Amino acid sequence: MPDELPISSAADEFERLLGEESPGAALTLAPVLDAFARFAGVAFDVPDAPDADGCVLTHGVTEGLEGKTFTVRVSRGLRSPGGTEPDHVRVFCELGYEAAEPYDELGSRAESWFRGSDPEDFATWWRAVTGPLRASGLDDASPSSVEIGADDGSAPAG
Repeated sequence: MPDELPISSAADEFERLLGEESPGAALTLAPVLDAFARFAGVAFDVPDAPDADGCVLTHGVTEGLEGKTFTVRVSRGLRSPGGTEPDHVRVFCELGYEAAEPYDELGSRAESWFRGSDPEDFATWWRAVTGPLRASGLDDASPSSVEIGADDGSAPAG
């Protein structure tokens, strides 16, 4: 399809959408979730396979040297069409919140959705998995850390 972007442009496209949702402002959960929902609608050149294009949302409390942190991570994995490099790309955004106790009740969760293999549409799935986060008061809370990145699965040079 001519409207499909190469998977190599996925990270740039997600960052562009993040910038549109939160121009010049610090990122909070609301614009990240809104940008990711738009990002999930962008068509990329992937094989016609059930696991070639998937979205994942995870959240939960972790215990580290600095104490408890509640993290929310959204990611989208894309496989490239046969034989092209890289063979896959995973684009993600993770927000961390130092004051984890208020979010203990949300528990830990990992949910995935794959284009072409899941019976429900993305919007229905997205509302179900993000609803508890939005209702918890996290939408506008300031995260203590934000990480945006991409991984193409290649081994580090060296």
